[in-house]
Amino acid sequence: MKNKNNLVDKKTEDNKDWSDIDLKALSKSKTESKGKRDVQSSILKKTAKSAKNSEKITHKNQKNEKTFDFSAYKVTTHNMRKVLPIYAKHKGLLAITMVFMICSGVLGILMPIYSANALAFLASGEFELAIKNIIIMCSLGAFKIVSNAFDEYFYVKVNLKLRYELTNKVIGAINSTKMSKLDETSLGSLSDRLSTDVNSVSDVYLDMMNLVFSILTNVVFLCYIAYLNFYLFLILLAYVLVLYVVCTIRSRIWIRGRKIVKRAKDTARSAYFEQIVGIRDVKLLNIESEVTNFSNKKLASALKIEQSLNNKRNVIRRIQTFISVIFELTFLLIGITFVQKGWIFLAGLLVIYAYYGRVESLVTFISQFKEFKAEGEIAATRIFEVIEDFEKETYGSEKLENFSGNIKLDNVSFAYSKNNEVLKDVSLEFKPGEITAIVGKSGSGKTTILNIISKLYNVSKGKILFDNKNINLLSEDAIRNSIGEVSQSPYIFNASIRQNLLFVKPDASEEEIVKVLKDAQIYDDIMKMKGGIDTEIGENGIKLSGGQKQRVAIARLLLRGCKVIVFDEATSALDNRRQDKIVDLLQKIKKDKTIIIVAHRLSTIVNSDIIYMIEDGRVIASGTHKDLMKKCREYQELYLLEEKSAESK
Repeated sequence: MKNKNNLVDKKTEDNKDWSDIDLKALSKSKTESKGKRDVQSSILKKTAKSAKNSEKITHKNQKNEKTFDFSAYKVTTHNMRKVLPIYAKHKGLLAITMVFMICSGVLGILMPIYSANALAFLASGEFELAIKNIIIMCSLGAFKIVSNAFDEYFYVKVNLKLRYELTNKVIGAINSTKMSKLDETSLGSLSDRLSTDVNSVSDVYLDMMNLVFSILTNVVFLCYIAYLNFYLFLILLAYVLVLYVVCTIRSRIWIRGRKIVKRAKDTARSAYFEQIVGIRDVKLLNIESEVTNFSNKKLASALKIEQSLNNKRNVIRRIQTFISVIFELTFLLIGITFVQKGWIFLAGLLVIYAYYGRVESLVTFISQFKEFKAEGEIAATRIFEVIEDFEKETYGSEKLENFSGNIKLDNVSFAYSKNNEVLKDVSLEFKPGEITAIVGKSGSGKTTILNIISKLYNVSKGKILFDNKNINLLSEDAIRNSIGEVSQSPYIFNASIRQNLLFVKPDASEEEIVKVLKDAQIYDDIMKMKGGIDTEIGENGIKLSGGQKQRVAIARLLLRGCKVIVFDEATSALDNRRQDKIVDLLQKIKKDKTIIIVAHRLSTIVNSDIIYMIEDGRVIASGTHKDLMKKCREYQELYLLEEKSAESK
């Protein structure tokens, strides 16, 4: 099992195992910014801009962070109790682990007793008895090694099960959290909760049980010393109390400082994660130094806070060491005096001195117990904040039987934040058997309309109706199984092309996979790859071009077979020939579908059955391409601007 004396060092070290899961990028890929820029580019451009303007702010923040009062932060929650039901699921394994812990503890008590007896007999010249006790001690040591091996085996087994279940619980909570909450939560914070905090919570009860047995073992040693010489016992007890006060002060500083350090490191991790997510744009914009400096300042600020915390603890630790040295010398002088006066035999003093280190460890273990409990409480609080406090998506329970594909927006208004209304009394309809297009300038609210009909966000006013059923009454499956979307920058998972398709339809046949790949105009490209359909394409499809990623996403959407198909700039990276073939495909399948297209490139939507022109969050005109060219000046300007651009090229 873990070395108990080193447990606290392990716990106070930062866990470097940052999560691979790019939660923020995954979320953002589904709900792109209003400006319709690529997620990674948007993040990095904002970061670079912030880097150039943040020096004064950073200096101010660092100044504030230096004045953090660690004593003001107390750990008063009881979230660790909420972990117990997860532990209870594995009570059999826990019971076996505890049996071996107890065995190790009992053996740990007996071994020093025989060791002390051997010393006593050796000092009195009784060599045979000394050898006998040494043999017994060695035998107990062998049993302890075996017991520790089983203890460690079952400890690891139950720990991994707990970690797996906690991770699933947290990621499930993240999946059901409202997009508005995810938008305002840093990637570093979510990642740290999935890795460091989950590890801490899965360890905490087992490590605390370990310490309880260690504490009990050392209490027995202290009692044994009382049996040998009561006066030396009182001296050691006084020493224990002094050390306890010192260790309590040190633990309190550390416990209260950990929350501050974690928060600061979350901010730093988020900055580095964004830099990694957008590394291509970092290189293309030639902003490596600016973005790195921006991230480094955040890390430096976090490390200064941690350094301040460690300095405070180290001062207390040095005081504790000084007290220990002084007391050890004093104890030996008193012990020698007792021997000289005949109040204790030399053998007895040697036995007590052999236990001296154990007595000092008693205080250390008590201190570690408090720190572990506090660390577990902090981690559990952060985990259950995600599980319980993050606002979750809400759905009704009604199903969509024989959904025709009709969706209506009735006087809908929406704002991502207060005083920032994006949609204003929007009324429009998406009809089955038709291709409906939404056009407008960047930031006009086009993508927001798609976000609210998928219920990624809830409207603040008005109604959204699916076949005249209010969206708020429908179940999650009823909504999400009815609508499928491909965005301008779709997220492609770090797996094979085949697996990316099987995510949406695990039982898809080879024929179905080949058909949708051909329909999406990507099959020929895939067949040129070394692995064909089983080619591994890297994180977010890094081995594919932008156009190939879009076509894989289109194939994935077609395989899913939703009634409503949404294209949000989904062909922006395609050449005209492939784009025209995708548009022709949509014309062929529209009789059984409701198709919605958001596009800057108006050439893709000129044959749509109806086009809605959006301006500043309002529908200002609707009709066919011909209708809008006649009656809508804003639409005419957009179309003529595109034609002029095409001619110049």
